[in-house]
Parts: sequence; structure tokens; C-alpha cells
Amino acid sequence: MNLAYKIFTIPIQAADDNVEKLNHFIQHNQIINIQKELLTQGNQTFWCFLIEYSKSEKVNTVNTTQPQKGKKDYKEILSEEDFPVFCELRKWRNNYADSKGIKSFEILTNDQLAEVVEKRLTTVEALSSMRGFGEARGKKFGKLICDKVNELNKNNQVAQKNVENAN
Repeated sequence: MNLAYKIFTIPIQAADDNVEKLNHFIQHNQIINIQKELLTQGNQTFWCFLIEYSKSEKVNTVNTTQPQKGKKDYKEILSEEDFPVFCELRKWRNNYADSKGIKSFEILTNDQLAEVVEKRLTTVEALSSMRGFGEARGKKFGKLICDKVNELNKNNQVAQKNVENAN
């Protein structure tokens, strides 16, 4: 995968055209991750988006309004607060699986990732009680997953406080 980054800075006072450009970019590229922050500089407030995307994979724009059969749109399912944590956890899971030469679903499926994030599962016991996860996976990956979830939750809380303080 050939990763690239793009930054969009959108002034709150003149957002319309810039938001359209951002939406167009998102719809026509394979997005890996989006980070956003509300910033203030002088008397201007603006959103800053850092978008990580795959340069080598273009999105098929023939039918962008319908999700692929069997695919879930976790951005629609998860809350605005949970989705970035889900994305980071998914990225970590995929990188870890690649480094170990295993399939990512052997660690956690996407549905399980969403459940971990939504329910704030942060103990090996809680993970092991999840449907389809089991004790063996808990022993093999439980502590790693819990450590990462706790780290991401802590980082997300700090980011939320920074945005609140900026207002």
C-alpha cells in the first residue's frame, strides 16, 4: 500500500467550498484515517483535517451511496467519539497482524473491534467474554489489546479536552 497524506484547513466563516473539496477528496480516495482538530489563530477559528489515504487504491465511484454487500460502515454505526478510536485500533491490529504473519481477524474481527470500543472493554476477562473471542485468544492477545485500548482512550480524552479548551 502506498500511503500519502493531505491536509485540509477549513475556516469556520467560509466553510462551504472547502467542505465540498474535502468531501470530494474523501469520496474519491481510499481513506485510511482522518484526524481533525479545531484550531484558533488570532480571531479566526478553523478545522484542520489530516487525511491518511492510499495512493494506489482508487475508490469505485459508480455506487458510492450504497455500502458493499456484507460490509458495515462503522463510521455510521459508531459515535463521533468512538470512530477515531476504532480506526486507530484497527490500524494497530492490522500492523500487528502483518508483523506476526497472521490474518487480522485472528486477533479481532471488525465487529469485535467495534464492540471493544463501544463498550470500553479494557480487561482480558471482558474481552474473553465477548462472543467469538474466547479464552485462548484472551491469553494470546488480551493484554496487548487492553494496553492499546487504554492508550487510545487516554489519547482520545486528552484530544477531546484540547478541543473543548480551544472553544
